[in-house]
Amino acid sequence: MVKRPLLLATTILVTLFSWSVPAHADAPAVVKVCSSSPEVFGILANTTNPLCASEEFFSSSWHLGEGIDTATRSMNACMSTDPNIHYFDVEEVCRSWQKSYTYSRAIGSTLAPTIATIEIGINTVDLNLTNLHWVSDAPIKFFTVKSYEVPAIKDESATAISSIRPKVSTITAAKTASGAELPQSLRVAGLKSSTSYIFTVSSTTVDGRSEDSVPTNRVTTHDPLPDAPSITLSPASQVVAVNSAFIPYVVTNTGGVIDYFTISPNLPDGVGLTFDSTTGLIAGTPNAEIPPTSYAITAINSGGTSVAIFTLTATLISAGPTETTIGTLLILTLAWICFVFIQRKRISRSH
Repeated sequence: MVKRPLLLATTILVTLFSWSVPAHADAPAVVKVCSSSPEVFGILANTTNPLCASEEFFSSSWHLGEGIDTATRSMNACMSTDPNIHYFDVEEVCRSWQKSYTYSRAIGSTLAPTIATIEIGINTVDLNLTNLHWVSDAPIKFFTVKSYEVPAIKDESATAISSIRPKVSTITAAKTASGAELPQSLRVAGLKSSTSYIFTVSSTTVDGRSEDSVPTNRVTTHDPLPDAPSITLSPASQVVAVNSAFIPYVVTNTGGVIDYFTISPNLPDGVGLTFDSTTGLIAGTPNAEIPPTSYAITAINSGGTSVAIFTLTATLISAGPTETTIGTLLILTLAWICFVFIQRKRISRSH
């Protein structure tokens, strides 16, 4: 039974909203209780209590009738015997002009949850909980996560956190519209990268806070991601003669360190050219024509990617005159000059 000094505070809360409570003739089967602490209850029936809209307040549901065992909590509600007077009050003993109703509800669980698995990020971790004891009359309102930053010299036992002041996070419990429990995955943000932590979790209902869960083993957040690459190619296109060596372009990177390169589409098979995924360069001597083709050269690391386009053409180029051909032409030219000179001499003598 709720004690009288606390019931006085309750009465004040209830009186503020008595205008919206139905007549006593039909006592509501279920009433919603909101409180700013597990000990102080404000009652409001069949309507929305403005106090319940605040995240500071807990809520619970009370059912008309006696509690059946020690796992239930009971209270006495008083309403006027005059059907024209509407209020809903909580007292240990009702007055002679009041009618008494007993309400009860299941007591909210204060058993510690279990951290089953942990998903590690750079500045976050997700704690996946099991062993949740969800009571619909007094559901879990929120979880309290304690994050202990653990120096490298500490061991992984529970005693390792005894002298460390934790960072405390409050995370609202998730539930469906009907109030049923959802699997709880709590994201803890604002952690340092490349840092070791130990975590505990507790749950809180209108009836109090659970013990902290068993501390996790040490977990270390991931290293921060590097800057993504940022590449350019010079030149960005090239026309090469078939059977002539390809002159590699220059790759310039002003971003993060590159892990590897890819090319798309792949170079044609059997044309004598290869792509190096370490340097990002095309090399070799083309032995066949390649029509103008644009290739996406992509530089990749864990922080991202960078793409540059290179256009390649391999073509047949007609050979220039050889030395033999030039010599032959020169001889024929000289012979023609001599022939013309001799003919002119003969003509001049005949005259």
